[in-house]
Amino acid sequence: MADPPGGGASKGASRGTGIFNGSAYNSQRAGINSSQETLATLAADTGGKVYLDSNDLSAGIQQAQQQFRSYYILGYYASNPAQDGKYRKITVKLTNGLEAKIEARPGYYAQKVWGKFNGSDKEMQLQDALSSADPQTDLPLALEIDYFRISQTAYFVPVSVKIPGSAIALAEKKSGGKTQFDFIGNVLDERKTVVGTVRDFIPITVAASDAEKLARRNFHYDAGFTLAPGKYRIRFLVRENQTGKMGTFDTRFVVPDLAADSMTLKTSSVIWSNQREKVKAQVGAAERFQRRAAEANPLIVGEEKIVPNVTKVFRRSQNMYITFDVYDAAADPKDAQQRHVAVSMSLFNQKGVKSFEAGPIEATQTVGTRPNAVPVQLQVPLKGIAPGRYICQLNVVDQVGRKFAFPRANVVVQ
Repeated sequence: MADPPGGGASKGASRGTGIFNGSAYNSQRAGINSSQETLATLAADTGGKVYLDSNDLSAGIQQAQQQFRSYYILGYYASNPAQDGKYRKITVKLTNGLEAKIEARPGYYAQKVWGKFNGSDKEMQLQDALSSADPQTDLPLALEIDYFRISQTAYFVPVSVKIPGSAIALAEKKSGGKTQFDFIGNVLDERKTVVGTVRDFIPITVAASDAEKLARRNFHYDAGFTLAPGKYRIRFLVRENQTGKMGTFDTRFVVPDLAADSMTLKTSSVIWSNQREKVKAQVGAAERFQRRAAEANPLIVGEEKIVPNVTKVFRRSQNMYITFDVYDAAADPKDAQQRHVAVSMSLFNQKGVKSFEAGPIEATQTVGTRPNAVPVQLQVPLKGIAPGRYICQLNVVDQVGRKFAFPRANVVVQ
């Protein structure tokens, strides 16, 4: 009887296809062996056990119980106090004829003091801290995230970081003190993809006359990202390079989509501030200052840059500066370039009683660098405010479109 076309049981084909050929099987088997070897090595290096080629989980658990039914855990304190980061070998053995199965690490790396870190050590420390699930708390941080619409699909997201001066150590010098900061920030979207990153190294010098006041001062750092509407997570790390202290801040935030029509008046984040600095001081030199970029930045007003008060704690001797954008306010029927946005501010004490009111003022002009945005700036002296905790409420009214917004924040007056 003739074999069927293509070969039969009595005649093998020259090569198979799919999973039935020898090459595919060997490759598959090599992959399994490689993964098992990796698991075995990982288990051995970490003091664990690996059970392979068995689908009986209960049998593996019973075997582990039998092996560890009777055991001793021993530890010791190293006699070498040097914190040099070097590898130290460990040898464990029994004496006096005792027999037992010994499982021990072959060695360990000693701790390393900050002063002995080289450049590679410092960089590795930063990356490890940024990716670690454990927070770094040696350097306390406060962080604020805001948003301003710069197009129908994009938002400028300023990030402000505050570091208390009392946590900073300065290297003494005749002219004062100095240190350096490392700043690293990553913004991730819902798919855990990095969509924004910042990396800065900034030296700080404090004059001798100001060094003793450092404990009462704060260091402020700001960065900015351009993001689409959505949900995000930011992880920010700061390291002070005089002592090696680090701090991390990890939080989630939302950039809202303000393009859709709404029954309420749409606004940006509200920036509460007690400080403005000259733009020249921020960028270092006037010739490096880009006028166009400044006009597009909502935190730059004229020749000054607004410094957000992250903790919203004010002193009576200060002014409170309030800055935000109002979007899509209705145009004046008689003048398409004009808007009529009335803004007032109210302070309510802890009992809900109104303690102070400022305004109203009227904002009428749109800004060309942000679509259909009316910028609002309000300055309130605090010298007449009694110390205490307050709820600060803004009353924002589009008088033509008859829409309203009432953003609030908790503030403290000292």
